[in-house]
Amino acid sequence: MDTVQYATATLVERLLPVVDDLHRSLEHAPPEVDERWLKGVQLSLQKLDQVLEAVGVSRIQAIGARFDPTFHEAIGSEESAEHPDDTVIDELRPGYRLHDRVLRPALVRVSRQPAPTR
Repeated sequence: MDTVQYATATLVERLLPVVDDLHRSLEHAPPEVDERWLKGVQLSLQKLDQVLEAVGVSRIQAIGARFDPTFHEAIGSEESAEHPDDTVIDELRPGYRLHDRVLRPALVRVSRQPAPTR
């Protein structure tokens, strides 16, 4: 069983950049793009997400969560009076798990309390 899960993990890790690129393409589609083409890409990505989910891949919850180095990799911080320290306020790249194993941590920015004013 470990061999099968390892093989699955290797394949999924190689597919994640493709999933990222497809999501980015949809986020930055120009307004004049053919709606039928856009719908086709959305459906293809939805199918890929369903296949990944069927083999045990899940996206790591990031925004609004308390920073956890097990699941998140902080690459920046921002002062925020709205959020407690170490709250994830932005996700720059999603993270994924395969069952209970982290395949890739989420790249995030976390909040920090503003410096006291004098």
